[in-house]
Amino acid sequence: MRTINLISVPAQTFSLRLDNKRFRLRINEGLGTMLADIDVDGTKIINATRILAGQPLIPYQWLEHGNFIMLTEKGDLPDWHLFNKDQTLIYLTKEEMADFYHG
Repeated sequence: MRTINLISVPAQTFSLRLDNKRFRLRINEGLGTMLADIDVDGTKIINATRILAGQPLIPYQWLEHGNFIMLTEKGDLPDWHLFNKDQTLIYLTKEEMADFYHG
């Protein structure tokens, strides 16, 4: 598991290399909720997808890449004001995701 450092702003874009893949994430506020775009090695895999607490961001067909999950206190909806306070974005490898689903 890897913790992804977010800043407390309503919109941010960053790239990182995980599991030999280049991920580009854009997280922004829209329609009263937090949304995410994710590209993997230049291929867009999600666009303006709502971020829900404790739920994987990447659809099932892309799980060979691992996945991102937003952890929040009490399962609250993600709120950029609380990033890195009581809300944390994590990345789980494919193997860690299997434990997440079956653990």
